[in-house]
Amino acid sequence: MPRPDIRVQIMRDGTGNAIRMTDEAVTLLVAEATAAVEGFAKIELDELVYSQPPAPSGYVRTGHLLNSVGHRLTGPTEGEVFASAEYAVHVHEGSVHNTPAKPFLVNALRREKRRTPARARRIARQLGLTQ
Repeated sequence: MPRPDIRVQIMRDGTGNAIRMTDEAVTLLVAEATAAVEGFAKIELDELVYSQPPAPSGYVRTGHLLNSVGHRLTGPTEGEVFASAEYAVHVHEGSVHNTPAKPFLVNALRREKRRTPARARRIARQLGLTQ
């Protein structure tokens, strides 16, 4: 019985080392990484917004923005992390009312980017692609 074709991709881990990744491995990596970015975004929001003194604007912190952060897979090798609160962009980018930007999504992505090579190596090992 012929074996199904397995496409293998080579990723660089930031140190110049190559990591063999099958489609299955990439799908697992994207699923784990998007979930991690969501978690980091919530940590960033807590650090940048919720643990800070209230803004002088008088807005009440309800946790709506924090609860609106989520992630979803949009394809086998693609995912997205989002904040669906209608004012999320104003918090993230800042506003014309001299409210400084609190880039919780960008910061979360940076946190995960540093961890992705190790995550990819672990997944490759678990699937028997590397030792």
